[in-house]
Amino acid sequence: MNNLYEVKEQCRFDCFVKMYGYIAQAMMEIGGNRGERAVRDAVIRYGEEFGEQLREELLEQGVQTNLRSMLRAECCCGSDPRFFRTVIRDEKESQMFEVYSCPMETVWRKKGCQAAGAIYCEEWIHAAIRAFTQGKGQANLSNYLTCKRDSFCRFSLYLRPANLDEAQRQECFGEDRTEGEGLMEKEGGIASYFLSLYRCLFHSILHLLTCPLRNT
Repeated sequence: MNNLYEVKEQCRFDCFVKMYGYIAQAMMEIGGNRGERAVRDAVIRYGEEFGEQLREELLEQGVQTNLRSMLRAECCCGSDPRFFRTVIRDEKESQMFEVYSCPMETVWRKKGCQAAGAIYCEEWIHAAIRAFTQGKGQANLSNYLTCKRDSFCRFSLYLRPANLDEAQRQECFGEDRTEGEGLMEKEGGIASYFLSLYRCLFHSILHLLTCPLRNT
């Protein structure tokens, strides 16, 4: 049973998911292959902005910018209690977990937006990890619920110290920074994410409309 605050947060999260699903699906249906490319560009841009902003916030707080602190600050895909996850590996340089229930997939499936949802899953985590780690990290998504053949998501994230220079190793693993044990997700985060993703979609739509649409 969820309390009133949790119910409100779930409603806000569902609005975020529906907004993306409806707009992205319409872009793909109207724009064909070009529409799909525009959606992917928007999700990539949103993921990069997410990763860059989160890294800057952790640096300002004196927190190490490794994968463990990243997921402590912002749980992958969201902190909605309807997510059901199992953590397989929880280390600073590697994170591995599986998701068996996802409210995003549920909404997209019920609203007929699975194709748009699959693009979000395919692109977002790669862009977010790339931006957060300044191109040094790697994200693998071997299974995802928005793919019809899969019954769970499997995330494998890596940030190998050997790939970093000395300054980057200190930023990510240095003892002069905290490990972020008490990090809490910021209030009102979903509202800012909503606006950020909407803006990225809007700019992709403008770019899409600068050239004549073709049925591709």
